[in-house]
Amino acid sequence: MADILDGTSEHHHFAPLSTQQTRAICKHLQELVEHLQHKVQGFERDKIASDGFAAHIRKDLAREQARTDELKRSLAVTQMDVEACKKDISQNQVNSQKFRSDLEEAKLDISDLRGNHSKIDLLAQSTANCLSQNELNVRQLQKTLDSRLQPDLERLREDQTKNDYATSQLKEMLRKTNSDTTHLLENVRGTQAMAHGIAEDVAKRDAHLDKLGNCEGDLDDKLHDTQRTGLMKLQDDQ
Repeated sequence: MADILDGTSEHHHFAPLSTQQTRAICKHLQELVEHLQHKVQGFERDKIASDGFAAHIRKDLAREQARTDELKRSLAVTQMDVEACKKDISQNQVNSQKFRSDLEEAKLDISDLRGNHSKIDLLAQSTANCLSQNELNVRQLQKTLDSRLQPDLERLREDQTKNDYATSQLKEMLRKTNSDTTHLLENVRGTQAMAHGIAEDVAKRDAHLDKLGNCEGDLDDKLHDTQRTGLMKLQDDQ
């Protein structure tokens, strides 16, 4: 039936078809439609798969973009570190040059120190010899001093013993004197307290005497007044 539909058969388009031919054509068309539907479904499945694949690709691209951005930032930081390292290397080169010059000076100083060390060794040997001789001289001098000063040392020890005894006696006397002084101070304090009490009694008596004197003056005044009054009455009576 395909040749009829394609127009390649001897059948004319205006000629009527038989029922069998019509059914055959319909069946053929149905097969073509089913085949096309199957292809369309396959295309749809492929499209869904392609969409999922494209979504994954987009996610992968986003991750790769993020990684690319991170790499760019890391690269910028690395470049900064490289610049800092270059500066450090330049500074290290300067320091290395200075260290070399200091090392050369240190070598010269070490050479001078070695020469001075040799001189110091000679001086130390000479000093050791002098010290040995001085030690011998000190020992001889110590023996001489011991032989000559031993009697004086014995006398000094005896005098020291006597001085210690006299000092102990003097301390005892001072202790007794301090004790007597303490008792005397206590007696003086008691005497001062008694004198203070006597002074208070005398002050009280003086105050009492002053009061009595005032009373006596008042009595004399009253007596004089009485006498004048009596004389005046006597004169009036006469």
